[in-house]
Amino acid sequence: MNGLLHPNLETRVGKVKMQIASVELPSRAYMTAYIPYPPAVLGKPMTPFLDGARDGAIRNVAGAKLRKEKRILISNRRGREAIADAPNNVVMIMRYFMMEDFLIEAVVVVIEASRRTLIQRGSLLAL
Repeated sequence: MNGLLHPNLETRVGKVKMQIASVELPSRAYMTAYIPYPPAVLGKPMTPFLDGARDGAIRNVAGAKLRKEKRILISNRRGREAIADAPNNVVMIMRYFMMEDFLIEAVVVVIEASRRTLIQRGSLLAL
C-alpha cells in the first residue's frame, strides 16, 4: 500500500492519531510516521513510549520477532534502532525517537536476500 494513513491509536496517555506515509516496491517497503502526543508527556520518561513503538510495530506483523535492538542518539535525541524477523525471510529495520511530544519513526521492510544485496551496494539498510 502506497500513500498516507491516519489511524487512531490507543496509547498509555489516551487516543492519538498516527500520521503515516509509505511506499511499497517489489522487494522492499519504506514507511515513516509521527505520532503527536498530548503536551502532558513532556518531561516524562521516554522509555515507555519507545518500548510501545517497538512492540506495536512488531505486533502489527503476524509472526514477527525482535532480533536485536540498541539505544541510539539521533541529533542528540534518545531513540532506538531495532531489527525484527518475520515469516518468509522478511526483515523489519526500524529507527524511532522522541522529539518533544512527537514520536518519529522510520521503517524499512525487506526480504533478507534483498537486504544483503542492498548492503553490498552501500544502501542505508546496512544497520
